[in-house]
Amino acid sequence: MSAINIKVEKTEAAIKLEKEHNLSFDLMQNHPWDAGYDVRACIPRPAFIQPLSRLVIPTGLKIEILSAQYEIQCRPRSGLAAKHGIMIVNSPGTIDAGYRDEIMVILFNSGNTEFMVNPGDRIAQLCFRAVPSVGISYVNSISREND
Repeated sequence: MSAINIKVEKTEAAIKLEKEHNLSFDLMQNHPWDAGYDVRACIPRPAFIQPLSRLVIPTGLKIEILSAQYEIQCRPRSGLAAKHGIMIVNSPGTIDAGYRDEIMVILFNSGNTEFMVNPGDRIAQLCFRAVPSVGISYVNSISREND
């Protein structure tokens, strides 16, 4: 096995975080090396997702990304998928810099039994990612060198 060196430039993305309800939870990492921040169900009572059905779960969080060079990706938690067949429908869901409403997570139950989401359950993870600036130009045809 050979080793490679990888250099990653550290950048900072400023965000503003607002709790929407008294039931809201802080974004948290279980470990400092985790790529994502867990988000929790901000619901007043348990919610049930029937087999082969989806349910929109509020997180109680509003996030304002202060730079258009960043996005937030909402990703599933592998434990929910592996143990219960719970997935995020539009995974990964993208939260653009211009989005200002409450973050909601669309959970889907791919299993054959009802799944209960309790208040405060960790339902997804948010990952902050840089968005490259892309210039697009339109052309009449694209040449192929090996045709």
